[in-house]
Amino acid sequence: MTNSISPDIRGLIFDCDGTLVDSMPIHHACWHETFAHFGESCPPDFLPPFNGMPSRLIIAEYNKRFGRSIDTNAFTAEKDRRADRLLRSVQPIVEVTSIVEAYHGRLPMAVASGGKKRSVMRSLNAVGLVRYFDAIVTADDPVDPKPQPGIFLEAARKIGVGPEACLVFEDGDLGIVAARRAGMAVVDVREFIHADAR
Repeated sequence: MTNSISPDIRGLIFDCDGTLVDSMPIHHACWHETFAHFGESCPPDFLPPFNGMPSRLIIAEYNKRFGRSIDTNAFTAEKDRRADRLLRSVQPIVEVTSIVEAYHGRLPMAVASGGKKRSVMRSLNAVGLVRYFDAIVTADDPVDPKPQPGIFLEAARKIGVGPEACLVFEDGDLGIVAARRAGMAVVDVREFIHADAR
């Protein structure tokens, strides 16, 4: 993969969950546990399309779709509490982290995640990746969430690279749309991550 990055690319931007770290099973388990905690159940096909979207917006969509009135802040706090404990043992996705290691010191790199900063930093620290990145943009920053391009444009601004010269690595449909809307090239990491690494 590293040999196929165009010389025109001057900056790399990575999603976190499901791209750099194998955290999606953890997050999905915490979602379902938290729904149960609030006396709700979540259809298995509801969450995947929203990968990369902040939790508060997912809950708002759940409430709208199913006629519920779950307190967004209470739900998010409970889910985050559950995830915090489990993310300490999250594993890297080596097919992607090897790219980070290969380009460290060669190209500026950023993380652009729809997750909260606390969760993202816990995951990156667990796999020893924080030091590789020049910028980390999360749902806690004042940017529009994926599929809007704001989070990627902010990441590009922070590393000083124009959008047209950035390459994004993503595993979520919303993130891929956001990267393209930002005018960036994008790699769908699901196409080259081995099944046993997910």
